[in-house]
Amino acid sequence: MAIPGVLPPVFSEGQIFVDGATINNLPVDIMQQQGRGPVIGVDVGAQGVFTADSSEADGPPLWKFIRMVTGREKHINIFQVLLRAGMINGTTNSATVRDYSDVLLQPALGNVDLLNWQAFDAVVEAGYVHAMERLESIKAILEK
Repeated sequence: MAIPGVLPPVFSEGQIFVDGATINNLPVDIMQQQGRGPVIGVDVGAQGVFTADSSEADGPPLWKFIRMVTGREKHINIFQVLLRAGMINGTTNSATVRDYSDVLLQPALGNVDLLNWQAFDAVVEAGYVHAMERLESIKAILEK
């Protein structure tokens, strides 16, 4: 993951790589064109990409600042804003190309923020459970 403006790019053999969400977050159209077999798209999408638990744009008064610092009140940080702004194109593109998937998996991840590394195990488990639930119904497609 190398999100422009949030995390540094990856440099390899004279090339610079940034996160795929910047251009094509769900490249099933490209995979379908290669014709190598059934294409399984996994769209973890950006549901609620522009929602926030904060309702004020101005800086908080001291008592609210203390609540934010102690974790009792959520606030927006600049990394989330940059990430979500950069994902607009990818989210729109994903909605357009979903039909190129032979199988589309969309595990329910709730409101897990993309930068919430502590949720990693829970997200992996949610993806695994979703795939296992769908496996029987998609076996015929995968065996083509």
